[in-house]
Amino acid sequence: MNKILYTLLAVTLLFFACEEERYNIDSPTVLIGCTDIIALNYNVEAQVDDGSCQFSLVGGFWDVYFLEKNMDTLIISSGEPGFGDLSILQFIDNGLLYVEVNGFPQDTANWNTIGDSLYIDSDLDVFKYTVTKTELELNGLIKGLGTSPMSFLVRATR
Repeated sequence: MNKILYTLLAVTLLFFACEEERYNIDSPTVLIGCTDIIALNYNVEAQVDDGSCQFSLVGGFWDVYFLEKNMDTLIISSGEPGFGDLSILQFIDNGLLYVEVNGFPQDTANWNTIGDSLYIDSDLDVFKYTVTKTELELNGLIKGLGTSPMSFLVRATR
């Protein structure tokens, strides 16, 4: 009886310990998964990409190509960033945001995410964000600019 119990326990543990691997139906020896090295769920063993890659803010520089600023429903600027506007963002793993404007380092800030919300400098600036391999969109409020919060829409490419 003990042998049967130990055998069942061993088989159960083996079953749950194995990582699920998906193979191409047409060629069962080809492992499919995320093959993009900058993806969060990159699988070094995958040979065929299955479109499941998930990306984060971290990973290279984001070049800002569109910026819109609004204060109290008044559009202050909209379009390609001009002088003094954000031009490069870099989100670093340790929660540090690096900002460069027109080729000059400007600032660093702390950041963190909860769900699809990005918080910069301890909740002063809050953005909803969407990110793909090559596109980033931030849409939210910057509260630390003085009297009124200013809403921002930022679009960038990696």
